[in-house]
Amino acid sequence: MHQESSPRDIFNRACERLGALYPRSEVEALVRWLMEDLLGLTRVSIALGMEVSQDPAPFEDALERLVTGEPIQYILGYAWFRGLKIEVGPGVLIPRPETEL
Repeated sequence: MHQESSPRDIFNRACERLGALYPRSEVEALVRWLMEDLLGLTRVSIALGMEVSQDPAPFEDALERLVTGEPIQYILGYAWFRGLKIEVGPGVLIPRPETEL
């Protein structure tokens, strides 16, 4: 992915890349999570078109890993469970939302 000028462009291109792999609502959630974590852009800042001040390379690398099917929790190194941020990696099971019930 080349460097885009707008967070909306970044969002749309990332969604296009993942579109064949996941349902649209899941694609959008994954891309927002990556953008917030790696680019510091919230849903509001994406909508407002705020400038990207972070290096886009980690985002692009993470997106490529998602395209290969790697879980986002392994890519980012954490998962949320019952309000706790838990460190995860390939040797650790990812907590599932249904487990919280």
